[in-house]
Amino acid sequence: MKIKEGLIIKDIDNEYVLIDSGIVPPIFNGIVKINETGKTIIELLKEKEYTYDELISHLLERYDVDKKTLEESINPFLIELRRIKLLDGE
Repeated sequence: MKIKEGLIIKDIDNEYVLIDSGIVPPIFNGIVKINETGKTIIELLKEKEYTYDELISHLLERYDVDKKTLEESINPFLIELRRIKLLDGE
């Protein structure tokens, strides 16, 4: 999976937002609010393409959490990214 090109993460008053800065055609208007974990996921997926399992493994190395808890926490976010067409691939 890989995140669409043209997304920018901004820190606004210690909250992170995702802004569409040039996806053609525009996918969403406005901004999407994300948390620290969401920011990490977006940054990772901007760097390179990951399979779901690779992303989970990478995040497990970063966060002190078990796999089930991590998946329960990030799967809704990944589903939402797919729903609004910001995520390509697996």
